[in-house]
Amino acid sequence: MLLVTLAIRSLLTIHELSVDVTESHLQQREIEYFFNACETAFDGLSNRSAVTFEYQELNNRYDTYLVLTEAPDAFRIGIDQRKRVDHVLLAAEHRKDGWLRVSLYYLDQIEFGQVKKFGFGAVKTYPGITLINKAQQLSWRFFNPNTKTWQNTIVGYRPTLVELSLRRPEDIQATTQTYALK
Repeated sequence: MLLVTLAIRSLLTIHELSVDVTESHLQQREIEYFFNACETAFDGLSNRSAVTFEYQELNNRYDTYLVLTEAPDAFRIGIDQRKRVDHVLLAAEHRKDGWLRVSLYYLDQIEFGQVKKFGFGAVKTYPGITLINKAQQLSWRFFNPNTKTWQNTIVGYRPTLVELSLRRPEDIQATTQTYALK
């Protein structure tokens, strides 16, 4: 009986380890997919494309929005190809439990005008596509070619590099990628 109990406990432990490894593998694949999607989006920008950075303060926390304009091929994940897309928003928005949700929003000119008029929090009224459901941190930095410095906002210049840092609750440190812009 003791041997049977030990065997069952061993099998349960192996199963738990297997589930943990599988979950960790899926989380790593989600991160890789996210960073690859960002790379594809930034690679697809043209000289006509614009990159802006917006934020919405809510209860001393900031939801952030990286806006890609004139970027018709940016992301294109889960969107009706017939929809006219003038602006793609990559959003990091706080959930009620304090974690961040990273989502994409595809807006036409009228929808974007409404978001600008009523504040970027209004983007939540439009359908979004969740890329990462639970993040601890998502931060951006932008390289200003005029001053040769990294900055946290984009005001009066077109960045030549974009740095993205993402940290999930289970990560020891953030994963950071840098993307060159055309």
